[in-house]
Amino acid sequence: MSTPEQKKQWKKDAELLKKDLAGRQKVIKKREVEIKFPKQSPTPPKSTGQTKNLDHFYKNQINFEQ
Repeated sequence: MSTPEQKKQWKKDAELLKKDLAGRQKVIKKREVEIKFPKQSPTPPKSTGQTKNLDHFYKNQINFEQ
């Protein structure tokens, strides 16, 4: 088992480590990613009153599984 002296030393080490980590400079790494959009946006089918076809068209545009 651990002795009282060891426990005191561990407590001092833990406090010192907390103090060191609190004063450490934080480094943040950023990864930039280029976003590409299609050059021409497709036009939806020109049908009035057929929402089922429009739903199918828009779901295909976002690659939504049916």
